[in-house]
Amino acid sequence: MPDRRRKCDEFPELERYFDLALRALARSDRTRSQVERHLISRGAPPDNVATVLQRLEDRGYLNDTAYARRWAERRLAMKPMGRRRMTLELLQHGFTESVAKATIARVYADVTETELAARALAQRRSGKTQAQKGRFLHGRGFTGSTIARVLNLEDTGDR
Repeated sequence: MPDRRRKCDEFPELERYFDLALRALARSDRTRSQVERHLISRGAPPDNVATVLQRLEDRGYLNDTAYARRWAERRLAMKPMGRRRMTLELLQHGFTESVAKATIARVYADVTETELAARALAQRRSGKTQAQKGRFLHGRGFTGSTIARVLNLEDTGDR
């Protein structure tokens, strides 16, 4: 069995950056780009950053797809929103376009935007007019057709 200490002795700088990344991930989930920026801000050379990121991914400590799904599911439960807004938030959070697209497909697979929009309205405490409700839903990233459908359902009492 290889001696781990020997590897650390041979590459102490690499091990230091690996430990920095692990400590950052222990505090909270992070995207690959966030860990990369963290290591760079700590002075890690690009070769070390690439090696550390690959090692983290190989060991399952860093997985943008799984993290994006968990993040989006929590976000959607707390704050129902349309696909457009969720996509924007995923991108702003540091996920790549391909990860955001896959996450949207998975997270929105079992729920319609109409259901989410109705849930968003039910959570809202203020704004009585249709125009106020429409602006609120638009701000949450719902499409015009979804907004019209939800407001129409609300008027007719169907749900």
